[in-house]
Order: sequence, then structure tokens, then C-alpha cells
Amino acid sequence: MALRYESFADSKPFKFVVGETGKTFYIHASLAAQQSTTLATLIEGGMVESEREYAAIEDVDEDTFIRFIQFAYTGDYAVAETVVVLSPADIATDYEAKNGGDDPSLEPVPEFPNIAEVVEEPVPEAPPEEPAVDFGWGNFGSTTHRNKSRKTKRSAWAVDRVEEPVVAENPDFRSKGERLWDEFKAKAQVKYADVWQPSVNSDPCEDYTPVFLCHAKLYMFSDKYSIEPLLELVLQKLRLNLSKFELHSERVADIVELMKYVYEHTTDYENAIDRLRNLVTDYVVCHIEKVMALGDFMKLLQENGDVAKDLMPKLMQRLE
Repeated sequence: MALRYESFADSKPFKFVVGETGKTFYIHASLAAQQSTTLATLIEGGMVESEREYAAIEDVDEDTFIRFIQFAYTGDYAVAETVVVLSPADIATDYEAKNGGDDPSLEPVPEFPNIAEVVEEPVPEAPPEEPAVDFGWGNFGSTTHRNKSRKTKRSAWAVDRVEEPVVAENPDFRSKGERLWDEFKAKAQVKYADVWQPSVNSDPCEDYTPVFLCHAKLYMFSDKYSIEPLLELVLQKLRLNLSKFELHSERVADIVELMKYVYEHTTDYENAIDRLRNLVTDYVVCHIEKVMALGDFMKLLQENGDVAKDLMPKLMQRLE
């Protein structure tokens, strides 16, 4: 649904003081109020925040709030970038490939020839030119007339060659004005932004923890302030990220960090399961063999009973 700018463009900016550092951000008051009834009450409902025209939100980081602002104005948000993490073995291998040695203090020294050993070899002289031999065949073997110009007799039957005009394969008989108009119309194209697609981690050194956590943190903010469209978008983008994620053995820890964060910040329901918990546990069940091989996951199962409670029914269903 397209954003109706006339619905908020004439409203005052509302100030948000965000995070532990108190970073200040501004959003059009009407636009922020449109995101949910919770925010509408905060901004326009006669509360203290609406009277002083600012709200302090300390339990959210600046990057997460910026993504909320992006969503409010554009309907989408930017996903965090991956972080490249090299192991000591990778660093040593990379150094050896670039420097040809394993000691960082030593640099390869180029070898130069010994000047005393360089001997100039004499340049061989060109052989003398042999004189031309006269075989007595007239002027055919003589060099005296070789370079003289001769007059050639023109045959009576000779016909001057007429150059034929070169005709283009596809001649353009349009006027210059018509060609300019065609060029003008060819440039009349609307360029749409590419649809977001998650990157694929072909290299196991790419740490996806920042990517997963940026979704999870935005989910927590959306859940707290009841921003349902943003909640749905977060779940869709996280599911897409996970579906393209190559679970290398080195990257299992990224999934465990996501699960740990989710279960520390979401609510445990007696007869239901939080939507983000449901999504993450669905993924883990699909890759349970790889995930269980990590000691941190087994430790999480022991420390947080909610994880085991949500996983066991799904594991039993998979076995069936």
C-alpha cells in the first residue's frame, strides 16, 4: 500500500530519545502515530510524552530504531551486513600466499645478478653483401635497371575501374529531428529498485550473527509497540535469510546466538508459542544433527527449559 504523504506531511516532528546514550531522532508525529494504536496513544493520547512532545525509549539500540524509521517512511528496512571472521590458520595461510613465508618479520628479498659476472658479448658483424651475378640474360638479371621506373603500355581494351558507392545495409532515411525524438523516447524509462534478496554465505568465515540479531531486535521493538505490519515483515525477511543460509559447521554458533537472544527477550506462553520462537525452532529442527554437535547448544538446553519445551514436540513430530 502506497504511503499517503498528505496524511502526515503537515504534522509537527515528534522527538524520540533513544538508547542509553540518549540519541535524538525525529519523525512526523502523525506518521509515527499511524504505525500502531500504542504509538498513537503515546504521541496523541494526552500522556506525558504527548504533552512534552518527546518520548524516551531506552531499551532499544540506535540501529534498530533507525530501521523502524526506514519502515515508517518506506515500508522496508535495511538488513545488517555480515562480518568476516578469519581463524588463525586462515590468517597464516593468507600470509604465506601473499609473502611466500610464515614469518611476518621477514620480507622476500629480490635477487640481483653480480655485476662482476656480467660479461658483454660481442655483437656479430653482418656478412658482406654479395655482388649480383650477370648470367647474360639481358636486363632480367641485372640490378642496374631493377629500381628504374618503367612505362607500361596501356592496352586498347583497358577499361577504367569505376568505384561503386557503398550502400548501408539498413539505411536510416529519417530526418535528424526524428532520430532525436526516438532517442528521447528511448530514455523515458522508470528504474525500479531491485527486490531485496539475502546474500548466500558460500564462505564459512562470514559471521551472520549481526544479520540474525538485527531482525530479532526489530521484532522485539515491533512486538512491544504492537506494530503488526513490521512484525510480519521481520518474520518474512528472517525466514528468507535462514532459507538461504548455508549452515557450515563454523556457523552453527550463529544460530545458537540467535536462539539464545530470542528466548531471553520473548514471552513464554502457556498454551501457545511466540511467533519468533516458532520460526527459530522450526529451523533448528530441520538441522538438529548439526546444531546438537555444538556444545553451546546443549548448554542452552540445560539452562533454558523453554527451549527444550518448544523443541521436543517438533522433534517427536519429525521422528514420526
